[in-house]
Amino acid sequence: MKTQLAIRLATLALWIISGPTTLAQQGNLTQATFETTAGDPQNLASAIFTGRSAHVGDQVEQKLLFESSMKTIGRRKKQIVEQRQSVLTQRQHRVITAVDIAHNRMTEADVRYLVSERQLTAETDSHKTEKDPVEGRKYHCFRNGTVLMVTDDQGQLPTLAEYKIVAGNMNSLGEASPLAEFLVGKTVVVGQKISLPREVAERLFALGQSLGTVESFHLTLTEIRTIGQVRCAAFDAFLEATDHNEGQMRVQLEGLFAVEIDGCRLVSSDLEGPIGVAKSMLDAGATFHMTGTGRLHISLESRYQEVD
Repeated sequence: MKTQLAIRLATLALWIISGPTTLAQQGNLTQATFETTAGDPQNLASAIFTGRSAHVGDQVEQKLLFESSMKTIGRRKKQIVEQRQSVLTQRQHRVITAVDIAHNRMTEADVRYLVSERQLTAETDSHKTEKDPVEGRKYHCFRNGTVLMVTDDQGQLPTLAEYKIVAGNMNSLGEASPLAEFLVGKTVVVGQKISLPREVAERLFALGQSLGTVESFHLTLTEIRTIGQVRCAAFDAFLEATDHNEGQMRVQLEGLFAVEIDGCRLVSSDLEGPIGVAKSMLDAGATFHMTGTGRLHISLESRYQEVD
């Protein structure tokens, strides 16, 4: 039970952070809700978002961190039969390079994993950091129809464990960027709130049916700031997602969500908030109930290098 929960949280982390891997790619614009702000817009700082063309050789270097702290309680009937406190930490440092572009979208890419590791600490037992099988390796990704294909740097098929990690990270390959779809051509002033439709938020965070449904995703522009010499729109973000497959899960995350003004690419995000899970199953002829509460912290930093 504890291992399954840890794996589930680890998978959730990989899917949440896999969405922003694509370089700037524009598609058909879809309408979001842009709320008006109080005061004279002419006296407020604003961001006018523009798009950019994707090029072969464009590169993004990403550093990702996922941390979860969970307390789980197992009950059989009304009796508590187990309690556990665990902390799961995952780190990933990867570099993605565009190999082919079609219709201004990255359709082939190489991804190199400089770091990919995790550590699970349960109560007083500290587990050594485990290296993922992709660490120190490079992979080539492309689509065969709708199927994401992955090969290693020798052109051979990777192991299933490697494929799951790479495919989870590169699942948005060939798709248009939801951020660009919504923001290109829009002017957003400080204090203005954007409510994204559920289906678009799910594309952005790549949650998928097996991991949950986005209930709401809001961005409120707080300031215009420079991050690593890049002019960015800094938003306060709020995300709520639920899952009712094989039990129940609810997660709420909020924090920084910084987007390039010229390019509409995610530069930095730092989201944190509570998570709750519940599940029931038959065990030794009786119903076993597991509940868990804790907090998630997910951060992403992206640095882009463009081909002139």
